[in-house]
Amino acid sequence: MARDKLDMLLRLRRLAVQDRMRELALALRTEDEAGRTKAACAQTLVQETAQARSLAERDAALAGFVPWRARATQAVLDADAQLTAAGEASRTAQAMLGEARGAVRAMELAIERRNEAAELGVQRSAQHALDDATRRPGGTHR
Repeated sequence: MARDKLDMLLRLRRLAVQDRMRELALALRTEDEAGRTKAACAQTLVQETAQARSLAERDAALAGFVPWRARATQAVLDADAQLTAAGEASRTAQAMLGEARGAVRAMELAIERRNEAAELGVQRSAQHALDDATRRPGGTHR
């Protein structure tokens, strides 16, 4: 009965590790995407600013640049916040994966200890049987 419970717990722990690995992979993909989005926003901001400056040299009526720049700057800030959140999610997923792997290892060690104890019990029983078989009838023990 104890064997079945430990084996079941080990299977559950291994499933948890698989779940944490999937969560970590998703978090890393999200973090990577957030980084690419931030980089794209920053690059767009640089390019559009350069173009606006070039146009401003020829046309003083670029009133739309100021609101655009505010929106673009906010987009970069938003992307940065998203990148930070994605990084935190990745670190959390990594920690959870580590915990799940630790739980699996604990179950593996418990099963190993149980098996070693069972083997020791078998060896002791065999030794007792051997001792009983080698005793002389009516003799004394040393």
